[in-house]
Parts: sequence; C-alpha cells; structure tokens
Amino acid sequence: MSEIKPEGLDLARFNAVLLHSPFFKDLTGPEYAAAASFLDCRAIPRGTVVYREGEPGGELYICLTGVFNASVGLSGGARRGLFTIKPGDFFGETAVISREPHDITVTSEEASSAAVLRFQEFNRILSDYPFIGVKLLRNINRVQSGRFEESAKYMDDLIRWGDTARRPCRRKDRPGPKSRVAGFFYLR
Repeated sequence: MSEIKPEGLDLARFNAVLLHSPFFKDLTGPEYAAAASFLDCRAIPRGTVVYREGEPGGELYICLTGVFNASVGLSGGARRGLFTIKPGDFFGETAVISREPHDITVTSEEASSAAVLRFQEFNRILSDYPFIGVKLLRNINRVQSGRFEESAKYMDDLIRWGDTARRPCRRKDRPGPKSRVAGFFYLR
C-alpha cells in the first residue's frame, strides 16, 4: 500500500465520499474539516490484505474508492465472508480505539483507496477536539451496533435451523419410523 495525497484523487470526490460516510455523520462543516485534516490516504492494489485477524491494530480506514471484503478464518483453514466494504464505509474502528488485535481479515477486491486515521491521530482528536471525538465515537458505536444486530440475527437463524434439524419428522416417501432430516441453508 502506498501513501497518496488527497490531490492524487479527485478532491471533490474525496470530500463527497467522506461527507457521506457514517463516520462523519452529524459533524458540522468546521468539525469535518478539523477531523479530516488528520487523515492520510492510501492507494491499495487489488488483492492486497489490508490487515489479518490476530495482527495488532492501530488504524481506522474509510473506503474512498473500490471494494474491500471482510472475512474470518474457520477451522480447517477455510474462510467465511462477513461483509463487503464500499465507498464511505469504515473498518478497523475497534483496533484504533483499543489497540487490540484485529478480529477479521480485510482484503481489497479491486484497486482501491482509503482514508486512514492512525491511533495517535485519533487520540489527538479526542484530546484537542473532545466534542468532535465524542461525535466520532458515537458514530462508531452506531455502526457497530448495526453490525452486532446483524450478527445476532444470523446466530438466531443458526440456532433456529439447528433446532429444526434436530426435530424428528416423518418423510412422506417413507411412512415408517421417524427419521432425522437436516435442512440446507444459504449463508450470504
């Protein structure tokens, strides 16, 4: 990944994407300008792993162009896609707040660019502009709450499908003794 200046992108597009990002929701023009001044930009080639689960964190990314995929490792080395990140979406927020290792892997699906907020710069916003920092933390919380809600629905479906699969049922083509039938389900 290489550092690029916002001028390397169309500046109007850069600002339009960021202004519509949920990360900057409810910020006034001057607040946005102050917070955006802490961002760096990076060009990210197709297929680049931005970060891997388990790696130390310290940067928040806002997708400017392109598409990223978030995934998690499963037993046996397989990967499960979790969600797609499009322009305006942000990721890496937990790591920039807590400096905890990443719990997902993010890879660029195509040539992309991202605005990057480093841990040190995020802390400068919190200390120098606490009112802006509170708004940014509130926005992070909103997005994470939505992601947790999606995860809870997914887990609820898995539990419900598991309970259904465990129930004995009679097969129409074999009216004899009860047999167990497991259903198939589709994961997005």
